[in-house]
Amino acid sequence: MASFTFGSFGDIITTCQLALELGRALSSARGSANEYQSLRKDLDAFVDTLVHVVGTYQQYEESRRLKDLRDTTKSIVDESRALLQESLDAWNRQYDKSLRAAGSGNPFKDAYKKLKWVSEKNSVVALQNKLKSNTSRLTLLTILTSHHSARADNTTLIHRINEVEEAAKSHKSQVLEAIKSQNKTLVMMEEQMARQHATTGTVLTTVNTTFQSIIRIEEMIEEMNKFVIDQRYKMTDSKFFAAPDPTLGRDVILEDALGNVIPINHGLVHSWKFFEELVAHQFEGSKGHDMVVKRQYALEEGCSGNDIDRSIP
Repeated sequence: MASFTFGSFGDIITTCQLALELGRALSSARGSANEYQSLRKDLDAFVDTLVHVVGTYQQYEESRRLKDLRDTTKSIVDESRALLQESLDAWNRQYDKSLRAAGSGNPFKDAYKKLKWVSEKNSVVALQNKLKSNTSRLTLLTILTSHHSARADNTTLIHRINEVEEAAKSHKSQVLEAIKSQNKTLVMMEEQMARQHATTGTVLTTVNTTFQSIIRIEEMIEEMNKFVIDQRYKMTDSKFFAAPDPTLGRDVILEDALGNVIPINHGLVHSWKFFEELVAHQFEGSKGHDMVVKRQYALEEGCSGNDIDRSIP
């Protein structure tokens, strides 16, 4: 993650504490509520911005670009902390308790300090302007961080789509090789059928079923390949930002009533039609295959046991 180090995080906490302490000092000074209300609001806005900065950097993974943005942010925080500490020390040193409701115990001293306090408007305005400037800079850096991280996340997603596409191509190549091998077997079987008239009808039925299954597998592979290519083109669009995968890349686990477990790559399942064809292929040659082809079966979640509604995409 691109979070701040322990020392940097402590610097931000210290800066927030200084801003809050300075705001309390202004609130406790009699006669300053109206004159310095704007500065107190700027201090509150600055604290809110610092909290948002910490939350933003903790969301994203580290990168060279994010490190540069983080270092710039840290320099602004350090500058602001020094400015707040300097202002707080100066005002406490000069006015101490004279501006508080209880006073310092010396009415003449308190009256003099209060008159002098009014003349501090110039330094207050300078502090206020600097706080506004730093708040704006921190806000801009936070926006840049979010924008850069969104592009980085999209690039990662495109890379994962490419991996799925490569896996699909490899799987397609393997299936095609298997099809060629089975086609050779079919030719040999047809030659044998010509010599075995007694069993011709049964063998032809078996060959036809096998050949149709092979053709359907090839169609499924082509459909899957088109889907992956379409998704890849969508990922390359700069305006496209996909949501995180809720399956976290885990396989779909299919378990039948007899306890047989069949893992299915989640990247290959993109529609109910494709899923049903895949299930029918897995049960080919098994008892109950005709019921699977007719979709006479139920699906339920492994954790809750609830039936899965296949009408939902």
